[in-house]
Amino acid sequence: MTIAFYENHARHPLGAATLVLVDLCYSNLTENTDLSAPATAGILERCQTALQTARRFGVPVVFVHDHRSGDVSRLTGRSRWFTGFEPRRYESVVASSGPSCYASPYFSEILDGSGRTLLVAGLLGLSAARATAEDAARHGHRLVVLSDAVAFDSCDLVPETQDNGGQSRPGAHAVSTGDWITEISPAPPPRSASWHQGSQLRRSS
Repeated sequence: MTIAFYENHARHPLGAATLVLVDLCYSNLTENTDLSAPATAGILERCQTALQTARRFGVPVVFVHDHRSGDVSRLTGRSRWFTGFEPRRYESVVASSGPSCYASPYFSEILDGSGRTLLVAGLLGLSAARATAEDAARHGHRLVVLSDAVAFDSCDLVPETQDNGGQSRPGAHAVSTGDWITEISPAPPPRSASWHQGSQLRRSS
């Protein structure tokens, strides 16, 4: 479900977004996290779909983890990431020191150089999403949430609005994984007139 989609795709192209995957590593799990639970498994499946799509179409990818939950050096091993979410050499890995993705001096620099729109997915909760939304607004970035690939109800993250003073309030847009993939996928080439005429002749014969 899309709760606030881009009205002007020329101004806010989803194809220019950077995919930000949050806390997809074992050191960030809590005792109550069950990766096999249907809801969590569904989130991870859609995160995997988003990651595969980003790699296929050359969308920048950033992995963010909260290093407060464990030794950062432990994450140098590929086994520390969930299977299928191991970062590749050309993808960025950011260690956050707080709930916001911006609790790293490098995160905003990465977004400044890759379109200034972040598309967030992963096992982050609502408080982390709100903190990230506030920081994104301060940096002049646009936050978009993959609504079916996060561990909270994106309807609780107030979309950006204009207040009485004309100022943007921190918030986020939301889009489903399927809608995002449709948006960034190249359109199929139009069928030529000769192909159409040939198909008509085959049907009439």
